[in-house]
Amino acid sequence: MPTIVQVENIESKMVLAEPVISSFGQILIPAGTELCESHRRILKTWNVNVVVIKGESANNIEEISEDLIKLARNRFIERIHWEPRNPIEEDLVNIGIIKLAQSIIEDGK
Repeated sequence: MPTIVQVENIESKMVLAEPVISSFGQILIPAGTELCESHRRILKTWNVNVVVIKGESANNIEEISEDLIKLARNRFIERIHWEPRNPIEEDLVNIGIIKLAQSIIEDGK
């Protein structure tokens, strides 16, 4: 499962689970990048405080069935009562849906 890590706690060889995006919508560091000290400096320069790192036992999105994604989407939309207005917000909703689907799998509900 991906883990949120403070920039100052980044260690060499950690791999980004999600891209790092600036406040202007630019990709600073793409997902899948193996981090090093120079990445930490870049993140601090752009005032990025946390990143999402791949965990050793990360669940694969392909393992989630289409029916489960639909169920998770319905439950998620019911909870937030809000529709995304741009691509970044849509990405956030999709991340929430995937996290909810993974939670459903883990809880067996």
